[in-house]
Amino acid sequence: MRNHAKSLIVSLGVAALALLVISPALHAQATKQIPRTPEGKPNFTGLWEGGARQGPRATRAAIVNELPLTAAGRERAEYEIRGDGDYPGETGAAEDPRYHTLCGGASSPAAVGTRIEINQNARRLFLAYFGDDTRMWARQLWIGREHPKDPTLYNLHWMGHSVAKWDADTLVVDTIRVRGGTLIDRRMGAPVSDEFTMVERYQLTDPDTLRIERTFKDPETYTRPWTDTRTYKARRDWDEVAGEWEAIEQHVVCEGGTYPTEDDPWFTGQ
Repeated sequence: MRNHAKSLIVSLGVAALALLVISPALHAQATKQIPRTPEGKPNFTGLWEGGARQGPRATRAAIVNELPLTAAGRERAEYEIRGDGDYPGETGAAEDPRYHTLCGGASSPAAVGTRIEINQNARRLFLAYFGDDTRMWARQLWIGREHPKDPTLYNLHWMGHSVAKWDADTLVVDTIRVRGGTLIDRRMGAPVSDEFTMVERYQLTDPDTLRIERTFKDPETYTRPWTDTRTYKARRDWDEVAGEWEAIEQHVVCEGGTYPTEDDPWFTGQ
């Protein structure tokens, strides 16, 4: 009996040792599935497509009703969606829900397009957004940098000021100093004020899936922080897709040769 117990202990010890030897190999095999930079960080470089809002398809009015809006935020949101589904024309009227896209204007850093091209190095991610929401907009996410000690010295910009840091295999991005007057996402009708900030968490859940979780704060517009998640799939036919794109000016002249009116609060950011 004593010898049997001794043999069992030895066998268990050998099995445990084998696991210790095999586990690192299995771990290395698993981590190889996600592309990595020379520094060993997940590599987001590539062309990504998707970004649809999670959950049932809904009108902008239905989505606005779900948002934790302040009174000022609701007024702004209702201004943006007031003509949805009513205007029969193609261009030129503020009541047309496509107006702010067709007539130029800017996008917020949260108004991601249906396609994103990412180029990454050790110091930054450079993102170019393409799609019906943003046409062609670019962001720089600086890794390892800090926001200015006095952020008010940094002028408000449509894309704001973004810095990033690694949390294990997740890139955490903090964005401040975003110019108000635009929307988090035109497909949602969710407004943005000068108080808007955003924290994003970029993750590769597998080699072909990019997950971006976003938390929004804007005390002027929302009663509390709220979060959404966007998922993108890798496109491997980059050469074919790139051939479909053309660079688009940031401000496109509307029908009749005019820009949005200067007193439009969306355009002025007031």
